[in-house]
Amino acid sequence: MSVRRPRGDAPDCRYLGERVTAGGWTNAVRYRDDVAGSATGGQYEGAWVWGGNVDVGKDPSPLVNGC
Repeated sequence: MSVRRPRGDAPDCRYLGERVTAGGWTNAVRYRDDVAGSATGGQYEGAWVWGGNVDVGKDPSPLVNGC
């Protein structure tokens, strides 16, 4: 699932989880947000998303508070 958000529309919050490597990226950040899944065609409220799939510029984003 790929999640792309406008720069001014940050996820609800973030936390550090297990480090995961996928597609050449390693990341331990998870974000909670309302997301639309391009792979599943669904929309999910309050979903947890791996940081490597969220366009926030830098992980963890300084614009997103911890949960």
